[in-house]
Amino acid sequence: MLRRRKGREPATTNEIEIADDERARPAIATKLRVFSFSVIFAVLALSTCIHAAVEDERTPTRLRRIIDTSEIFELGGYSRQRLLGNKRKKKKRKTGKSSSSKKGKGSSKTAKKRSHKKSGKKSSKSTKSTSSSGGGREKRNRKSSNSKKKSRSSRKGPGSKTRKKLHDRAQELMEEENAIFLAAFADNRGGMSMPTAPTPRPRPPPVPTPRPPVPTPRPTKAPTPVPPTPVPPTIPTRCGISPQERRAAILAEVSKVSDPVDLLTENSPQRNALDFIVDEDLLEICPDDPTLDQRYILSVFYYSTDGQTWSRCSKPNDLSNPEQVAAANARCNIRGDGSQFAGSNAWLTGVSECEWGGITCDDSGSGSVFSLFTENINVGGVLPFELQDLEKLEVLHVEEGRTRGTIPNEFGNIKKLKELDLNFNQISGNIPESIFGLRDLIELDLNDNRLTGELNDFIGGMPNLQFLQLQNNRMGGQLPESLGRLARLVILNVDENQFTGAMPQSVCERRDIYGGRLASLTADCLNPQDKLYVQCDTPECCTMCF
Repeated sequence: MLRRRKGREPATTNEIEIADDERARPAIATKLRVFSFSVIFAVLALSTCIHAAVEDERTPTRLRRIIDTSEIFELGGYSRQRLLGNKRKKKKRKTGKSSSSKKGKGSSKTAKKRSHKKSGKKSSKSTKSTSSSGGGREKRNRKSSNSKKKSRSSRKGPGSKTRKKLHDRAQELMEEENAIFLAAFADNRGGMSMPTAPTPRPRPPPVPTPRPPVPTPRPTKAPTPVPPTPVPPTIPTRCGISPQERRAAILAEVSKVSDPVDLLTENSPQRNALDFIVDEDLLEICPDDPTLDQRYILSVFYYSTDGQTWSRCSKPNDLSNPEQVAAANARCNIRGDGSQFAGSNAWLTGVSECEWGGITCDDSGSGSVFSLFTENINVGGVLPFELQDLEKLEVLHVEEGRTRGTIPNEFGNIKKLKELDLNFNQISGNIPESIFGLRDLIELDLNDNRLTGELNDFIGGMPNLQFLQLQNNRMGGQLPESLGRLARLVILNVDENQFTGAMPQSVCERRDIYGGRLASLTADCLNPQDKLYVQCDTPECCTMCF
């Protein structure tokens, strides 16, 4: 029952609810503060234990999670500042009380005015109002009691939910801490003691987990054996060795004659000659045959002087075709000099090289090349230095062709050479000094070429020289005095060159008119006004001037 104050009107329902709220609020706030501080202290203690457990490396990784205390504080909308108490919030609460009391007084005055108006209008029904006042008070009491319950329940709702969440969260933290303690300090016998300064231990390297071997599935059926590819048997040549061994042996032998680089260069005369000996030659010469070198050298000469463009004696296209071979032999109508072994067959045919056109071999039984005579068959290309290895070569005639290049210096190594006739070609350069060392040389015929340079004084060291023809070249300088030492000299032609000076007197004394053997001596002695003029009187010295 509500007490009625003296001198005042009875309190309304709003005033009763506001009064109840003001009485209940301090108590709830106090309880929340006490609860929050207890939770804070508990969480701080637990966080210390969690930190120690996390520092220990034996603690599982999934338990190394330090729970921030702010998670608990912020559950239910409460922050740290709100749980610890903020002065600003206290001030707001005080101002709220004063405003609510003012509102209560104003509402009581309006209630009085309304009651006076109702009492003036209904004065005739005083009895009914008095009788109904008791019922109205009971209704107001019921409403006030219901409003109190509602206000309590409304104030109770958020606090109870928050407390429940905090309780649940604290319970979860306790369970996690228990698990951490059990995992971290299970091996301590004397009880669980908290380390003050945990020292991190080195982590052991991870041990690789061996993978189980994958079983290889076995074939259900046995595989069908594949027969090996039949290798054709190596057929030995007539030399008793395989073709590969024969080629290697021949290559090793001819490498003593030619430069190995030339032998390995595609389309070089040396490589073409090697391929002919190994692959095309119908004679199938063996590596130990004594005539291998000279057959190879003559093959090099053929390819080096453009043998396929010769006017006669060229190799037939098909060496295995008898008709082509016979036709090529019929066109080869040149013969060598000085022996019954002079050949007249086409070059590179399947006969002895001594039977090739222009080749003459000696009759001593060795079959060595004695003479190489290729006159007026349009020989071109260059002269190969390999001819130096024809040790018994005495005659080398390559006349009236298209031969270019220079005279190889290696020709001075052909010590038995007696005739060197290279006239009417396109040979250039100087006469090699080594040529003047051929003491057995009888004929040096180099006229009608493009030779340059001076006539070397060493020419006087050729005691057997009888024919020296140098006309129609581009040689110059003065004629050497050593020409007078050539006692067997019969012909000396030096006209149509660029020589100057006077003919040596020692040469004039070799004239046949003075008892010597010099029957022909020609020079550029016709016009004394010419810059290129050789002083030589006729018939006292020169036989003819140009």
